[in-house]
Amino acid sequence: MDIAAITGSLSNLLKSDLGAVLLNIFRTLLEFFSPSNAPAADDVPLPNTQG
Repeated sequence: MDIAAITGSLSNLLKSDLGAVLLNIFRTLLEFFSPSNAPAADDVPLPNTQG
């Protein structure tokens, strides 16, 4: 299948009402699981295994 057909189908889906609902659900889940004000990850030192 060619990429134009895939992107065309995806574009048509997102333009529809169902696509808008799915996009809002995805955005909500993304915001819930990775909020923009989340603290940065801390660097955890690994134990020294070379003796």
